[in-house]
Amino acid sequence: MATITRENIGLLNDKLTVNLSKEDYYTGFEQSLKKYAKNANIPGFRKGMVPAG
Repeated sequence: MATITRENIGLLNDKLTVNLSKEDYYTGFEQSLKKYAKNANIPGFRKGMVPAG
């Protein structure tokens, strides 16, 4: 779960710190990667058959 920390460093300035774990974003990342791989056109690979790496 993401944690957000707010630190007051001046009258008009704050510092926000966001800590993420891999589980927070990895499923969306994998889905986006698969979507890009299906649309990628790289010489030597059939369209839609590009390896994710």
